[in-house]
Amino acid sequence: MGYPPPYRAKKSAAHILESSPTRFGESSKKDPDVELQALVNDNIELSPGIKELIGFTLDGMRRGCPPALASSGMSGAYVMSKYTDDGEREDISVFKPMDEEIGAVNNPRKGGGGSAVKGVVVGEGAVREVASYLLDYPQSGYRRSYTDEIGFSGVPPTIMVECLHEKFNGEEKRKRGSLQKFMVSKGDCEGYGNNKFSELSEHEVHKISVLDIRLANADRHLGNLLLSTEEDQLIPIDHGCCIPENFERCRFDWIGWSQCKKAYSQETLNYIRKINPDEDIKYLQAHGLILSDESQQTLRISSMILKQGAQAGKTPHQIGSMFHKDDSDDKEYESVVQKLVREAREATSASFFKHLSYLVDQHFGMGEGICHCGHQYELILQKEIDMRIQAEDTSNMLRNLLKETDHQSKAKDLKIADLNMELKHEREIKRQAEVQIRAKDLEIAMLTQERVKKIKRDWWLWGTVATALTIGAACLAYSNPSESTYQVDD
Repeated sequence: MGYPPPYRAKKSAAHILESSPTRFGESSKKDPDVELQALVNDNIELSPGIKELIGFTLDGMRRGCPPALASSGMSGAYVMSKYTDDGEREDISVFKPMDEEIGAVNNPRKGGGGSAVKGVVVGEGAVREVASYLLDYPQSGYRRSYTDEIGFSGVPPTIMVECLHEKFNGEEKRKRGSLQKFMVSKGDCEGYGNNKFSELSEHEVHKISVLDIRLANADRHLGNLLLSTEEDQLIPIDHGCCIPENFERCRFDWIGWSQCKKAYSQETLNYIRKINPDEDIKYLQAHGLILSDESQQTLRISSMILKQGAQAGKTPHQIGSMFHKDDSDDKEYESVVQKLVREAREATSASFFKHLSYLVDQHFGMGEGICHCGHQYELILQKEIDMRIQAEDTSNMLRNLLKETDHQSKAKDLKIADLNMELKHEREIKRQAEVQIRAKDLEIAMLTQERVKKIKRDWWLWGTVATALTIGAACLAYSNPSESTYQVDD
């Protein structure tokens, strides 16, 4: 499950705050060090309830309610609050930054150097939290917009956001993560005994089993099941370990409850029949969430087993027991799902999903091993075969194209090397010519300077001789004046 996902737009919570019909009061003051914005695609509309959730959360931070690190847990989860009109602090949401998850560098609790479970990449828990809410759609089907409508299993509204606040752990205070609506409850189920669980209705327990089996939840313990205040309803939270990349661990603490040993009701069966993992994957992609190939396969396998088991009349206990494996480090123990998946992969004579469906039907005692989930899975299986053939052809084509491109690249590299050598040679010739020209220029300058000096010396010499002769003649004339006069008169 890659991140960051391809969110193409950010809806600013400031804009959401202004457009929300809820009044926040005039004392709300904008803080440049506090930001909150939803990360959703352009074509996804936010319902008033989601806008209110984000708006109240931002308003609470601006009014002086900083994020408070949750008192329990193994990662950085912050309770976001606001002040009521009476001045009381009211919890609004829970923010889980991606870089403060278990094993992440900024985890304030330092819960180890790896992810919470095998098959979940560190930093992808927030994406799985959002995916779990989106896939928990109501009985009517997929939500057409990003709403706060509660789904079949009751996962609280959850959305991907970007939040800035100085209270977050680590040097980077701008965080991306999941923002989930805070659910008022009596507390988690760890504080209650088995007698309390026996009072729950079959539907309440079955709805949790549908969610956990379908998403192959690796961490459904009693601490992440809340008990509502008004009625004895279960509220599932903490889904960062759902849709893992393998089945090394699947933990369902409800597996031993008496309600799980009774078959699903018709209402639940109708919901299960509508589950389509291929459409679920497309639905997540439309919201900007891209599952890895391994996680997509997990979703397809777990959905298929849930549908086949429910169609065969099996109970949540019987279906869930196939997945349940609490210790991922136990290499000797292999869950039923792990065993069936391994056998299906080892079989080379048939499509993986077709053979796995056959093995699942055999496990459920369906005789000839024919998939009883309707024609839909036959189409999925055929689609997988076609996709594999197409993928192999595409792979061969890309491999040949890569070789050709590699050869062309090598030829271009050789040509570039030759051109570089020629350029280097020409530059060397030019440099040598410039050196010779400079030497000639220097020689001419020196010769010119010597010639000027010689001319000056010659002029000086001849000037001196002429001066001497003139002076000498004058001296002779001056020394014999009478003789000169006599000679003239005579």
